[in-house]
Amino acid sequence: MFRKIVQAVSNLFRRNKQSQEEEERYFYASQAQLIWWRFRKHKLAMIGLTVLFILYFVAVFAEFFAPYTTRDRVRNYQNAPPTVIRIHSEESGFRTPFVYPLTRELDPETFRYTFTEDRDVEYPVRWFYRTDEPQKILGFIPFSY
Repeated sequence: MFRKIVQAVSNLFRRNKQSQEEEERYFYASQAQLIWWRFRKHKLAMIGLTVLFILYFVAVFAEFFAPYTTRDRVRNYQNAPPTVIRIHSEESGFRTPFVYPLTRELDPETFRYTFTEDRDVEYPVRWFYRTDEPQKILGFIPFSY
């Protein structure tokens, strides 16, 4: 019985010493460290920070990820809606990502162009597409795929 009491008292002092070290760490921490410790406890904030980092990374290296240069234009499709990337077709089922081409038609009543998908042809989505012009990361670092 006496041994258990001594062990409990010694554990109390050990915890006290550990908590004193944590308190000293807290009191000597900078404002940035305190903010970071609090921020790391919030899981949703950490997920948001990760997503924000990925978006900034893609924005900085956009020349590498974009299939076209900033000077490329497709004049006939300037007002076209975004193309839907699909992974399932009626003929072949599930497959690699692809898009259907758009056909442009002039409406004789409203004189507006309408765009419809041509479901007979499927174009595969290609990553890291080669272009004729030399590419540059950040505007001055040349690279090629």
